[in-house]
Amino acid sequence: MYAVRIKTHFKRSLEKLTKRDEALKNRIESKVRDLSRAPYSESKTLTAGLKGKRSTYVGREYRIICSICEECRQMGYKRFNRCPDCEEIPDKSIILWDVDKREIVYE
Repeated sequence: MYAVRIKTHFKRSLEKLTKRDEALKNRIESKVRDLSRAPYSESKTLTAGLKGKRSTYVGREYRIICSICEECRQMGYKRFNRCPDCEEIPDKSIILWDVDKREIVYE
């Protein structure tokens, strides 16, 4: 199982999206649990401006943007993700960067 680290932006977005939608909050939390168990099979790699990150679906409308620390180090994505505390984070960690509607999260 991978440890999950939540960035401030993800936390703010989650609070905003789920303020009045408990069902969505439960779906997102469930997807995060799935990611922590099998991050590679539960997500797909991104390119261009989001190179070094991955995306996973939460239903049809929402996406979570994350990165896997061991992949980031192996593939040389440190320069894209720029984690200030990279050296302190274990390889078996997932960083949650953002969650939002599909048309917004990829901007």
